[in-house]
Amino acid sequence: MRILLTGSNSLLGKALWETAPKVSSLILTFLPSAEPSQTRWETAPMDITDKAAVKHTLARFKPDWIIHCAALSDVDSCEKNPDQAYAVNVFGTENLVNTAKKAGLRFLFTSSNGIFDGKRTLYTERDKPHPLHTYGKTKLEAEQLITRSKVPSIIVRPNAMYGWPPVGARQNPVTWAVEQLSEGITLDMVSDTFISPLYAPSAAEAIWKLVKTDTRGIYHIAGKTRVSRFTWTKEIARVFGFNPSLVRPVKSGFFPNLAPRPKDTSFSTARLEQTIDWKPLTLKQGLMRMKKESDQLLHC
Repeated sequence: MRILLTGSNSLLGKALWETAPKVSSLILTFLPSAEPSQTRWETAPMDITDKAAVKHTLARFKPDWIIHCAALSDVDSCEKNPDQAYAVNVFGTENLVNTAKKAGLRFLFTSSNGIFDGKRTLYTERDKPHPLHTYGKTKLEAEQLITRSKVPSIIVRPNAMYGWPPVGARQNPVTWAVEQLSEGITLDMVSDTFISPLYAPSAAEAIWKLVKTDTRGIYHIAGKTRVSRFTWTKEIARVFGFNPSLVRPVKSGFFPNLAPRPKDTSFSTARLEQTIDWKPLTLKQGLMRMKKESDQLLHC
């Protein structure tokens, strides 16, 4: 099974190529400025917004699957640069889907919890999306064009991922908090919005099992623990050995210049658990695994 992975230099991309089944053959694509730091798999530069480049790369490697992780995912950056967000997240996805359909490929798309408005809790795949910000709107439009295309597809919606990113990738809530807390910086963290933080290798495990099952449809992937960013960051401090009193609760209105955030985009993973042999990690379990990774690197 040959699989072409976009966004291989992202947090999830790294988790996927680190945990790929031995029976698979991966082609890792990346922007020319961000080649993934690995030597096991084939690599190729590809700008998904360039239709000709997408067509050429897929014709060259002839994959069976595309796992599409490439995206502009910074919510505030997308709000400030909507044209760029649509170019990458919607039209880039369209380029891949159209080429995949013509070549008879299977397609897995990574969407987001940002497609919901946060007016309920523990969202299921049956709940109607209603995004509040540009990033969420682009992800929902990408989902819709994939569904309309009739390409054999899986849409996964990861929820607030964290883990050790590849070199050069942007930080996530845990790596940012660890860096700040290690310098003794007091953090004001929102206590009135909720998510289900997801350890990236756990997300990768679920995705590989879905690909192996060759199912179809939409699946939510999330951690087991529903928390606010404040509670999440307090747990980060405890697990990594920092002073939890450095983390202070604030209301979401404390940051008036940020793009609008939904109040609660926590997920139910019942459908995923009924489909594959996978269980969500608690927040503490995920953070402990992440800390163990860093401890092992320090002792190498």
